[in-house]
Amino acid sequence: MIGGVTELAVPRAALGEGPCWDAKAGALYWTDIPAHRVHRLAGDGTHTEWDTGQPVGAVVPRAGGGLALAARDGFMAMDPRTGSVSTLAAVEPGMPGNRMNDGACDRAGRFFAGTMAEDESPGAGALYLLATDHRVTRLVTGVGISNGIGWSPDGRRMYYIDSLTYRVDVFDYEPGTGAIGNRRAFAGLGAGEVMPDGLAVDAEGGGSARLKKSKRSRDSAAGGHMMPPATTPAAGEAKSRTGSHGYGLVLFASVVLFLTGCFNVIQGIAAIANSHVFHDHAHYVFANLTTWGWVTAILGALQLVAAAGVLAANQMFRWFAVIVIGLNAIDQLFFVPAYPFWSLVIIAMDVVALYGLCAYGSREDVTAV
Repeated sequence: MIGGVTELAVPRAALGEGPCWDAKAGALYWTDIPAHRVHRLAGDGTHTEWDTGQPVGAVVPRAGGGLALAARDGFMAMDPRTGSVSTLAAVEPGMPGNRMNDGACDRAGRFFAGTMAEDESPGAGALYLLATDHRVTRLVTGVGISNGIGWSPDGRRMYYIDSLTYRVDVFDYEPGTGAIGNRRAFAGLGAGEVMPDGLAVDAEGGGSARLKKSKRSRDSAAGGHMMPPATTPAAGEAKSRTGSHGYGLVLFASVVLFLTGCFNVIQGIAAIANSHVFHDHAHYVFANLTTWGWVTAILGALQLVAAAGVLAANQMFRWFAVIVIGLNAIDQLFFVPAYPFWSLVIIAMDVVALYGLCAYGSREDVTAV
């Protein structure tokens, strides 16, 4: 990695985003989101800026000339000669509290960019793909703050950051179609109010990511000072050192959640059928054993759904799982007088799963340098 930071002689940004190097023109583009600006720095030092009329999160050059933007209203086209902006494809027109954020193009010219809520509400955004025919596809939902996107040198992996997950994820990528799948954690980054933002992938397949403070504490960076950069190890090293540390807690929690869900479903079905297992001391459990069985079976089914969502790295399902675990622990308390051993075992498993779900995200696996 290159050491040292040099401040360029360009206007300071209130919130700089989406640097994009145009190798053909030998120019660097970037945006200033709240200032509604697109900036260009040419190789000879000439600086140019344009007013987009709305928050703009990413800019990329177009093969046919001009620029493509990821802005508040969606994917836009801009003519640098006149500064005029037109819509290529609207995104989330029914969600005025959202805007587009960071984005990048793959080698085939597909433009990937995501959305986020202005107030940084978890799960309010999504990741979108603008194809070369200008059709838009929603690829990932439940995104907090859609940020850095990059590809491995062979084009078979796509790296992606949802800042509120405190990690860099990686997808399998199909260069011929732009299809993504098999999302998994690559490296944990940040903690508390410090979270991962943009990223870049080097020629060897390793990566670097930048940390930033969240909007809630952004006042200290309002003057345009960049937060200290953070680096991840090379790809192979990151997988062994950081790829399974924090995320391993979630994986373990989801397995525990799945097991308790299975047990609850079986337990509930047996109670509904008034199985002989529940005949003794049934009056301790619930006034109506069948009703209690239905409650337990439904909670078990919800636990299975929550476990699947957590395994899919969906942030919203993590908090859904926390709620279901709490309800299940309360439900099992009714069962303690009749069968204290098994009930306390289930409650203990709930506590373990709850710890795994809540502890992940509060750990900093890669430190800022």
